[in-house]
Amino acid sequence: MIRQLFLSALALGIFQTAFSQQLLNIDFGNAAVLPVAVGPAAIGSAGDIWNFHSHPFESIASTPNLVWSDGSPSGAGIVVTNASGTWVSGSTNGMMAIHLYNFGGPAFLTITNLSEGTYDVLAYGRGGPEDDFNTPFLVHFGTNRLGPISTGTASGWRTAPWTEGVQYVRFRNVSIRNGNSLTIEGRPSVRGTPSINGLQILRKSGLALALSPSSPFFTNSLNVSIEGGVGSDVRFTLDGTEPGPASQLYAGPIRITSATLVRARGFSGGIAFGSEVAASYQRIYAVDDGISVTWRIRHFGAGYLTDPRVAAEADPDGDGASNLQEFVGGTDPLDPLSGQVLQIRPAISLSWNAVPGRRYRLIHKDRLSTPNWTTIRETTASQSTLKVIIEAPEPLDGFYAISAVQ
Repeated sequence: MIRQLFLSALALGIFQTAFSQQLLNIDFGNAAVLPVAVGPAAIGSAGDIWNFHSHPFESIASTPNLVWSDGSPSGAGIVVTNASGTWVSGSTNGMMAIHLYNFGGPAFLTITNLSEGTYDVLAYGRGGPEDDFNTPFLVHFGTNRLGPISTGTASGWRTAPWTEGVQYVRFRNVSIRNGNSLTIEGRPSVRGTPSINGLQILRKSGLALALSPSSPFFTNSLNVSIEGGVGSDVRFTLDGTEPGPASQLYAGPIRITSATLVRARGFSGGIAFGSEVAASYQRIYAVDDGISVTWRIRHFGAGYLTDPRVAAEADPDGDGASNLQEFVGGTDPLDPLSGQVLQIRPAISLSWNAVPGRRYRLIHKDRLSTPNWTTIRETTASQSTLKVIIEAPEPLDGFYAISAVQ
């Protein structure tokens, strides 16, 4: 059973920065005896809403649909095991005035479907009628365990200010990832039973952002992923500017093909939270392409690997020769006047008087004693002089003759 007092955060002047003060309050008790708590405990603000878990005499009981202290849904629930009894303590505080207990062994409070993030867990555990009813608490999350840490046994706790180690214990920086539950274990006190009054679970932030891959170097292209920031809008920039609420929204891997500074940050409702992450990625332009390292260092310096001018196909001096051609030719890739390697092909030129419109055949034999001529080509004269250029791989030596085609 859940009973909640909903007060307007706006009317009370309470404003919560996204994820910096998301607080889950749970009051354990008996609705037939005392109502649900309202307001702060060791942390919180006036008017904070508390979820009420009231299932007396049930050894296993659940309360779904827990809300944050501002009344917004958290998506989480709680299952309480082995804490079927309730008892009034005499405290004037609504949450501390009644507690759960059992008749032997530990009690377990399991928070289900808790959003990913980093949390502080405050567990309240004092009871009566004697002042030395305390509770050693442990916290289990994933494969991790913290504690036990015990509340106090000294008197005066009912009216004293909230004091860590007296009415409550605090577990800091508990990381919850997707699929992991959070379990708070209350162990028997010096009186042989735990006393469990309430829980406060403070979400300090979503999981911190991280850029992947971590290596700053790539060839050709790279897909950059932004991990973490669960529950927020992750926004990023690629031009070096600071990410803001209007920056591009991350929706999947970012493809880059040149040197790029990636900056990212989480936002909720236009409000930034957590820390910005940034990484500078550098493209490598020289990878086993036939050009020596010493040649590149001589012309482009020690930082040649990430200099786009050093690519084998690049032509940084604009002289028409690529770096690979300049390397082979021994020329300077940064000096357009250092010379080019030119390919020369041998050729011969033949010309004769012709009748325009008449077709002629050019024939060849390598020796005069060769019985037959070989036709090299046929061409039609367009003017009174016909000129033909013959270049390799056609035969360049030997004997040529010209005949009119009938």
